[in-house]
Formats: sequence, C-alpha cells, structure tokens
Amino acid sequence: MRMNKLSASVLIMACAALAMSATSSNAAVIDGMNWADSVSDYSSKIQNYGLHASPEMMSASTTWWLTGAPDADQNGNSYGWDAGDQDSVAGWRSFGMEQFTLCFNQAIPDITGNDLKVVTYGGPNAASSVYASPTENEADFVKIGEISGGVAGYFTEIGFDFAGLVDDVHYVKIVRDVDGPQSGQFFDAVGGVVPEVVPEPATMVLLGIGSLAMIRRKRRVM
Repeated sequence: MRMNKLSASVLIMACAALAMSATSSNAAVIDGMNWADSVSDYSSKIQNYGLHASPEMMSASTTWWLTGAPDADQNGNSYGWDAGDQDSVAGWRSFGMEQFTLCFNQAIPDITGNDLKVVTYGGPNAASSVYASPTENEADFVKIGEISGGVAGYFTEIGFDFAGLVDDVHYVKIVRDVDGPQSGQFFDAVGGVVPEVVPEPATMVLLGIGSLAMIRRKRRVM
C-alpha cells in the first residue's frame, strides 16, 4: 500500500528539520570543537618554530599554521619535536612583542565550564594574555585569562571560561606580555567548545507525527 500524501509530506518535513539542525550545529566543527577558521590580524614577527629548517615568518599563505584542529603532534604523545612531527605551529621566540587574532565563522557561546581551548607550548618564562570578542572592534575585546610558563616542546591544552564576561565570540586575540630569554611561545590550535545540541520541540513533534504515520502505514499493510 502506498503512503498517503499527508504522511509523506510530514516525513519530508521532519527529515528536512533534522538536516537543517545537523547542518547548523556542525558547521566548522571537528570532534566537538569549533576550531579557528582564519587569521584576521597578526604582527610582523609571528613565525613557526623552525623544527626542520630555519624559522619562517608567517605570511598569507601560511596562516593555516594557526587554523583548524591540532596537527603538529603527529604521534599524539604531547611532544612536538619528534622526528615525524609537523612544524605547523606559530608564535614568537625570545624577543619582540607580538600578537595575533583568530576568526571563528561559527560563534562560540558562553556555556557552563570552559568555553575555549588553546593548544600551546612555551618556555618557562613565557607569558601572554587571551582576549575574546563578538566583533573585530578593538573596544569589544575582553580579557578572559592568561597563559604562563611551560616546558619547551611539550604541548599543553589550556581551557578558558568566558564566565559571563563575553558571549557569541567570533574573534580571539592572543598578546605576548613579556619577552626575553626562555619566553618564546608557540600555538598549534585554538578552538571553542561546542555545546550539545538538543532537538527543538517543533522538530520532535514532526518526528513524532512522522513515526505515527509510519506505524499506521505498517498496520494497513498487515
């Protein structure tokens, strides 16, 4: 027996609602994290570490060092200087007050607990500040925390809580606070925590109606 037009329409609407929900919640998301999409601004001496060759200054063609999911630690042992590791970090060495700003196409909301994660390594004297903003306007940036110290070559994941200070963040800026010996710092990735998506009531209703329509159809066939 063929499904009636009403039941078919309901099922199509339910599937469309689910597809839209999945698309809106998963854009630019990898493994539950909303990683940076682009670098909107950076100072002149942002560079990679120079693991396999001389350090290279970041340019428009190498801003990918700071975007996307972590990719420098190829074997996943949290140490970034193994022979097979990729020199895809960016930051600064001992001298020069540097900074960079990352852009997120999908806003990072203020949720319970940590909202932002920074994957980095640095020397024991490293120190930098982290700012977040919903816009690129300098006046809108709010300081959400600091990064200090570290062991060169060993990656650390540092979490930051917006704590009601800012919401719907599209821009994250990291600014060096000190320079000098053993104060270098390099970054592999910066990402926002994606909250779990709960289906909207309207979507649940459509799915329920669609399920009932399928049950009725099966009964008629039987």
